Amino acid sequence: MTIESIQRPGWAANFIATATDSNRQQGLLKCYVDKNVYTREIDFLQAVSKTPKVPGTSSNAQSAFAKLYNAYPMADGRHFCTFTELISGDILWNFAMERGLEEKDRDLPGLYVEIISAIKYMHGIKWVHGDIQPKNIIIRNNAPKGASRVSITGFYASQKLNGEVAGLVIPATLGYEPPEDYTDVSKLSFTDFNRKNWMIGIGEAPKGSSGLSSANQFKRDAWM
Repeated sequence: MTIESIQRPGWAANFIATATDSNRQQGLLKCYVDKNVYTREIDFLQAVSKTPKVPGTSSNAQSAFAKLYNAYPMADGRHFCTFTELISGDILWNFAMERGLEEKDRDLPGLYVEIISAIKYMHGIKWVHGDIQPKNIIIRNNAPKGASRVSITGFYASQKLNGEVAGLVIPATLGYEPPEDYTDVSKLSFTDFNRKNWMIGIGEAPKGSSGLSSANQFKRDAWM
């Protein structure tokens, strides 16, 4: 592996760099100290690679997620790395801020349709993102013909679901968290609990839990 350009570490990744592997494949190398984050990313990207199409989504929705080229633990036993497709572009936050009102009206609606389709694809394979926000969406400038113009990133909070229930709710970025992340269900009366099931998408809480672990994760992504 040849390191070409080191980038600023992200929220979850401790080391990020563009690199070229022994097969002369250029990609993005990301290394984590948290093995759980590493495992969530590779499990999700492997699930994507096995599912070309999800009913009700656009034909190119799968391409909104980077291809996983390789995944391996480092020899030091403390870092776990993924090597994925290199996506070039700008985060949605910057893309929108750099455009005037007319440009936003022209460019953003079509991109939002692609973002919604990508999230629907993710839900269709029974995964939730957990932290959908403008800094985890890249507007591509190198998208191949027919591929999605958006790329969803930041899978540190993603989870495979059993139905609509996740084992836990991983904290999302402040300012983008849905209402249920601030609700202590254990303090609600039975009547209030059922009322808020509908209002904020919380399912029946497992005994002994705070209630947040049973949040309807599909609605949580949609809220963000």
